[in-house]
Amino acid sequence: MAKSCKGLAMELVKCLSETDCVKVQKRPYKECAGEKVPSITSECVGLRETYFNCKRGQACLPPPTTCSESLQKYQYQLC
Repeated sequence: MAKSCKGLAMELVKCLSETDCVKVQKRPYKECAGEKVPSITSECVGLRETYFNCKRGQACLPPPTTCSESLQKYQYQLC
């Protein structure tokens, strides 16, 4: 996992660990992360969206090359 998203992932896990979904219902973090506001807090939903957007943004980058090669060979796609 890239360093830029690692902090967000840790914040999301921390947030989810304080929800009833994990504490009371004892459901897995992955399952709780997909829930909506009644099961998890709006803060966790916001962190989840920010984390997923971070990961999505990394997936859309072209392979690393020199700057001039990148401009000539690849077109950047908006995610």
